[in-house]
Amino acid sequence: MCFAALNLKGNGGSFIFYDSDKIGVWAQPAIALAVKAGLIHGYTDGSFRPKEKLSRMEQATLLSRASRLIGSYEANLPHAVLSERGDVPERGISYVSFVTEQHVMEWRGDNRFEPQAAVTRAEAIVSLLTLIEYHRQPVNGNEGPYIDRLA
Repeated sequence: MCFAALNLKGNGGSFIFYDSDKIGVWAQPAIALAVKAGLIHGYTDGSFRPKEKLSRMEQATLLSRASRLIGSYEANLPHAVLSERGDVPERGISYVSFVTEQHVMEWRGDNRFEPQAAVTRAEAIVSLLTLIEYHRQPVNGNEGPYIDRLA
């Protein structure tokens, strides 16, 4: 869904995940494009895990990388604020900072991000649409929409 919204085009080539045989044929072209664009890398063990649910941390990472691809990515929320909350891993602080500061994703419950919790379909759609809208806004007096640069 994210890859289609970003309008990634072309041939992504191939990707090598040890569980690539579990990736549906219908999804392989989009995944190859996302790998080529640097949006996804798979897991450190060489897997892709296509049957697993996406975590909120993975969604924040994906949306932040997509925002970089479009051309705008600013994470200004102080790292100390996120570190004090204790539930965001160090490697993900800048991603969570960006998506929460820009209201692409929201905090849950008692001001926790819950990075390991699964993203619901509703959250995934809302956060993707919010990211697209974020990039349609003029920045520093420049005219948008910026998302059209991907077309």
